[in-house]
Amino acid sequence: MVITLIMNARYRRNGDAELVEAVMDLTGVDLGSDLTDWMEWQPKRPEIKTFGAFDAFKAVVFGGIDPNYARLLWCCIKHEVHMEEVVWSGVKAINGMPSFDFLKQITASETDYLNDSVLVFGVAINGDVRAYALRCL
Repeated sequence: MVITLIMNARYRRNGDAELVEAVMDLTGVDLGSDLTDWMEWQPKRPEIKTFGAFDAFKAVVFGGIDPNYARLLWCCIKHEVHMEEVVWSGVKAINGMPSFDFLKQITASETDYLNDSVLVFGVAINGDVRAYALRCL
């Protein structure tokens, strides 16, 4: 149930401290309260498995954010991706993020979300160089 606890802690409005403490007790690992660290730690532990209807559980959790997620997360089928690695991007609704082809270009120093630890995907075409935060992709 570790994966479920991590996911609940990430998407709950309140009370994630108790869930993180439970995960630390169950795993013997202390990554602190940064849930991104926990979400990145978990896929590296193949011994930690989801339960049988985890995809349905995830659809319900994400459906609380946007009911359209139920169309994307089907229950009880073989998935090509590990369902525990599917995360909500922070966008309030499906297709809520603007297309990247018409975004206003700004420098890294103009952002409030980029620092040296943020992974980016870089593209250079005919002298036009851009970087996109991996979490936005």
